[in-house]
Amino acid sequence: MEKDDLIEQTIQMINAGDLKTDMDFIKTVNAIQRRHRIGLVRAANIIIDLNKSGLLNNTDWKQKAARYHFKF
Repeated sequence: MEKDDLIEQTIQMINAGDLKTDMDFIKTVNAIQRRHRIGLVRAANIIIDLNKSGLLNNTDWKQKAARYHFKF
């Protein structure tokens, strides 16, 4: 699945209340990984991209984003 599709589906999950934006970074990454059936790195990058875009504003994610930023 394309990265943009994964990001769009993740936003839909958040809007539907299926994914809480106040969760711990790692728990959120794991939830996205399970839902989309993708790897840990891709799931982490989805969160990081959402955070960078300003769609999400979670302090915990911002602090951890630098440590977990990988390339696809």
